[in-house]
Amino acid sequence: MENKYPVGTKISGKVVSLTNYGAFVELETGVEGLVHVSEMSWTRSVHRPDEVVQMGEEVEAHVLSIDAQERKIALGFKQLQPDPWEGVDERYVIGSTLKGTVRNLTQFGAFVELEEGVDGLIHVSDLSWTKVVHHPKEVLRKGDEVEVKVLEVSRENHRIGLGLKQATEDPWDDIISHFEVGKTVEGKVFRVLDKGIIVELDMDVEGIIPAESLPSETKKQIMDGLKQKQQIECEVVEVRPEDKKVVLSLAEGFVPAEPEAEEEASEPEEASPVEAEVDQQESEEVEGETGEGEESEPSDEESDPEDAK
Repeated sequence: MENKYPVGTKISGKVVSLTNYGAFVELETGVEGLVHVSEMSWTRSVHRPDEVVQMGEEVEAHVLSIDAQERKIALGFKQLQPDPWEGVDERYVIGSTLKGTVRNLTQFGAFVELEEGVDGLIHVSDLSWTKVVHHPKEVLRKGDEVEVKVLEVSRENHRIGLGLKQATEDPWDDIISHFEVGKTVEGKVFRVLDKGIIVELDMDVEGIIPAESLPSETKKQIMDGLKQKQQIECEVVEVRPEDKKVVLSLAEGFVPAEPEAEEEASEPEEASPVEAEVDQQESEEVEGETGEGEESEPSDEESDPEDAK
C-alpha cells in the first residue's frame, strides 16, 4: 500500500461510509481510507462528517499516514488547501496592535476572528484595566469590531493570545495620583453586597466600602437604606491596582436614611372596631368556601414527577 498510496500524495475515491468520527473513502475495491472530522477543514470546527461530504460523493484527499499491518490509511481533506496558520507568527507579531471581529463569547474569554480560519482569544483578565470582569459579555458583544494587542502566538497549538486592555495605556499610575489616600471623592452606589458597598467612581474605577468598616450599630441601616445610583461622599482609604479596587470609607457626617419614615407611610390606617369585625367575618366566609379545597389537589407544576409517569 505504501508504494501505491505514498504519504503526501493526492488520491481520489468515493465516500462509502459515514460515522460520528469521520468518513470512509473507498480508494479501490477492498481498500478504504479514513478522513477524521478533525482533518476536514482548517477554517471551521466540524462535528459530523455529513457537514462536509455525503454518501456516494466522489472526493479528493491527501494521504497522511499508512499502517500496513493494521491496513489503515489516514486521509485529510483540509491538507489540499493552504493552512491559514502557516506563517501566522510572521503575520501577527507579538506586541503589534490589530483589529478583528468578536466571533464567540465563552465563560473564560472572547474569540476574535483575525482572518478566515484564524481566531485569537482575549482572556477575561485581559479585557479591562479597571474592572473585574466575570464574563466577557459585560464588555463585548458578538460582532463587535475591536482593536487588540498580540500577547502570544503559537503556530503549533493554533493559539493566539490577545489583549483588549493592552491596546490602551495602563491608567493605574494616573488613578493612584488622582485618588490620594485621605481625599474626599464622590461616587454612585452600584451594588450593595454582603461584603460591602460597590461604588462607581471617576476614571471608570470601582471603589468598595467594606462592610466591616461600617459602624456596627448602624451597619444594617446604612446598607438597607442605600439605593442604586445614589450619590454619596467617600474618603479614600487605600488604592489596590492588583485588585482593580479603591478602598473607601463613608465620609464623615454621612447620615443613613431613616427607614421608619418609609414604613410609616406604607402602613395602612388602623381600621375602626366595626370595620375590623366586618373584615373578620368576610375573611372567615371566604376561608370556609375555598380555603380547604385549594390545598387538597396540587397543581400540575407541583405534582410529583413520578406520578406523571
